[in-house]
Amino acid sequence: MKTIVASHNPDLARDFDRDLLRRRDLRLVTARDTDDLLEKLRAGADLCFIDRVLPDGDAASAVAAIRADKRLASIPLVMVSATGAPAGDRAAAEDAGFADIVELPAPPGSLGLLVGRLLGVPLREDERFAVRVHVFDAGDASESPETYIGTSVDLSENGMLLKARKTAPAGSVLGMRFALPGRADEL
Repeated sequence: MKTIVASHNPDLARDFDRDLLRRRDLRLVTARDTDDLLEKLRAGADLCFIDRVLPDGDAASAVAAIRADKRLASIPLVMVSATGAPAGDRAAAEDAGFADIVELPAPPGSLGLLVGRLLGVPLREDERFAVRVHVFDAGDASESPETYIGTSVDLSENGMLLKARKTAPAGSVLGMRFALPGRADEL
């Protein structure tokens, strides 16, 4: 099981719950402040998410404390920032030694992709099926034809991971076309 330590952030916990915490191979541990973060990292962690601003300092000072401990030096760190944060945040995060930066609220699926890349875990832990699904916004038929939204990355009995080009608001009517192996036409 991989352990992810994160500074306490309700928005991050919500996005993690939506994208990752239903998995049995990942565990999220939250920390209140820099000392608690260091303690939980020392207890064993594979990845760490740190808020740009902490109750007792900022992300840069937390990174300095983490990197000062040789046992923690190899843990990938991700800065957590609010959408619309200062433009220089990404460059500052890279300079401080962060592996990446995440803006909240994170688009659906983006935390799973990031965690998968940094930890080398598959996007899904359950069996996947060889089927491709193209998703369209059916919208109002009187206005315009279907608008392409995205294509599934994988499909399993627990759901479908969709790589989307645009966001569909909650309650949208979506059309799907299935492409199965060995069939030339879509269903």
